[in-house]
Amino acid sequence: MQSVLTDIWSKDSMGTQAQSSKGKKKMLNIPCPGLMEYDDQHIPAYAEHTGAEGGGARSYLVIAEEWFKKEWTTLSKEQKNEVLDVQKHEHDHTTLDGQRTLPCSSCKELLNNACFRAIITKKKPDNKNYKFTNHQYRPGVLGSIYARVIEVKELIESADVKNSPAVKYTKGVLAGKYKDHNVFTGLVEAMVSKLNHEEHGVGMQNFRYAPAYDEFIHIISIQSPKVHQFLSEHLQWCAKILQV
Repeated sequence: MQSVLTDIWSKDSMGTQAQSSKGKKKMLNIPCPGLMEYDDQHIPAYAEHTGAEGGGARSYLVIAEEWFKKEWTTLSKEQKNEVLDVQKHEHDHTTLDGQRTLPCSSCKELLNNACFRAIITKKKPDNKNYKFTNHQYRPGVLGSIYARVIEVKELIESADVKNSPAVKYTKGVLAGKYKDHNVFTGLVEAMVSKLNHEEHGVGMQNFRYAPAYDEFIHIISIQSPKVHQFLSEHLQWCAKILQV
């Protein structure tokens, strides 16, 4: 899926595309798809900067001063929403997703706009800095829908998601922080697999335990069968070893 910038104020909202018919080229009117990576390599990076719906409008701080003669921070929630609505109507382009066709002439002209050129060539922020994104540019509804689609809604919408051990562990695994803790990760994998198998009514027969965790179980069973038996009541052990 490609990032697209669409000129929302374009009077020429229909692009044109040539189509061959019996050796002759015929120009057909088609909806303008906006600007894409094919038109400028900076478009995708710009579209991923924040969750803002568009750009090219005046700052909400300036609009607040013009409309209410007050600073943004002193406005009520209703007044702030009015300011944001005004800003949206002033956008000269929106950020969308779509497929490739030819853009209309108005969208092509946007590529020559100095302000637009300056914006799309800005460096993309580091991932660690996205947590400082202004709340008005965080598409909460879309984020919630996407979380449901990939089945992680409960994970990211917990009461204290930043301090949740589950989130910290997940991020640590993805960052490779546990790559040298093979016994621990093997245990977690075994417990998660056990619960998943139980939910689907499947046994743990022929389940392959992580080598480090498998060795750990063997050592405990040899050193202290009683400790092995006790832990087996709380942790997922290999059934074959329990019979030793």
